[in-house]
Amino acid sequence: AAATGNLGKVWMGMGKHDDAIKLFREAYEMRKNGNDVRGACAQAINLGGSLYIVNKDRAEAEKYFQEALDMADEKEMVEMQVTALRSLINHLYEKEAPASDHARAKALRVRLEGMMESRGRGQGR
Repeated sequence: AAATGNLGKVWMGMGKHDDAIKLFREAYEMRKNGNDVRGACAQAINLGGSLYIVNKDRAEAEKYFQEALDMADEKEMVEMQVTALRSLINHLYEKEAPASDHARAKALRVRLEGMMESRGRGQGR
């Protein structure tokens, strides 16, 4: 699954977008079926980002970002929560996004800032 996801990143960089998306889907399914939540989160984020960049498919991209966040929330994996939140926020703040998405992004940003503040305090900062 790791090699499949990494190859997807390489192919994305080479402009082989459709092949990269197929590999990200495969890696996501492998990670998810193997109960590798951290890996599934990472691949869901890769897949969501690729779908939006390549196909401008906002709905499907958001679905994968949200799925990553839901998995990370369930397992209380702060690092993946932060990554998924950032992906969602960036996606929802797109210029083409409707105002309702911008409002959701602001709410997610408040959540992210609270997590980062708590994390900073927890690390003695």
